[in-house]
Amino acid sequence: MARQRDRGGEQRERRDDPDRRLASQLCGHAAGFTATLEAELFVSEILGSIWSERERVGLDADPEEAELEMGVSLINALAAHREPGARGLLAAFDALGVERLSSVASKRQLELGQKGVAMPEWAAQIGRSRPVRAAVASERVFDDGRSVWIESQYPDGDRFALGVMIDHNMYGIAKDIAPADSIDQVVQLYDKHQDEDESTVEQLTVEDVDPGEAAGRILEAITTTDLYLGTPVSDEYASFRALALQQVGEIGGDAAIEFAETPPMSPEAREQLLDDFLESAEASSASISEPDDGTEVVRLAIDFAADYGDGRPLRWSPIVVELFMADWLPRKIAFADEIEPAVP
Repeated sequence: MARQRDRGGEQRERRDDPDRRLASQLCGHAAGFTATLEAELFVSEILGSIWSERERVGLDADPEEAELEMGVSLINALAAHREPGARGLLAAFDALGVERLSSVASKRQLELGQKGVAMPEWAAQIGRSRPVRAAVASERVFDDGRSVWIESQYPDGDRFALGVMIDHNMYGIAKDIAPADSIDQVVQLYDKHQDEDESTVEQLTVEDVDPGEAAGRILEAITTTDLYLGTPVSDEYASFRALALQQVGEIGGDAAIEFAETPPMSPEAREQLLDDFLESAEASSASISEPDDGTEVVRLAIDFAADYGDGRPLRWSPIVVELFMADWLPRKIAFADEIEPAVP
């Protein structure tokens, strides 16, 4: 009777454990997978949920710590399910998780194999896709952002592409991630959109780049996004983040070029740019001269574009103008009211 009570208590504990319940649900989903990409997207979405909820671990928790804190218990719960779906999902966590979480998932996956649990057919190519092409889609005029695309191929020939949208108006953060069948499909969609909307001011160009450059741009942008909590990313961003990082990691090593959009602008360069402007015909026609409030507005505009945008004070668009005039000036400058009449 005592042994029966103990077994009953263990069963109730398993039913009440949220990680065990979730692991059971995940295995149920995995039973319906037919392709490797399905599994990798599924696990990427789970890891994206952890990334989105990392504030619950603590405001100072970085994404890697949050993934480890909230992911290990789920990994162990999956390992308790001695079935192919669980082993396949553990292989996907091994491929897409951060290094320490990947290590735990790899160990649990091997343990299931030693216990005789088979690997599902769809898991044979997990983590084996390799980048074969990269491209950057950019605007010709305002250049408010760029989409960096990496196309990858599995050993069986199946391909997919991921595009990371980098926002030049918000510190160069990665703001959105989108999937596609191929980069050629992306080009066709861009061309179709521009043909249908002839009034579009911004015409997009797509240019092939070295995969190492694409990897460097994406890693830099995602790392910048990770620095902030509450970043205004798209609803889909978190779901594809882990898969995008996995693809970047496949390039790895010396091939992944360290990339920074624009180096910091020195105080001397800013003063020279201001002097050049004050000597221009545009400054003369606007009656801006040293010293007056108009000059101070120009100086602030240079600082804003150099420090809060993408570091290019000569790149202005309607969105940059709006951010400078309606957001940054009144929010950041204590004497904004005094120079307001000089703001265009």
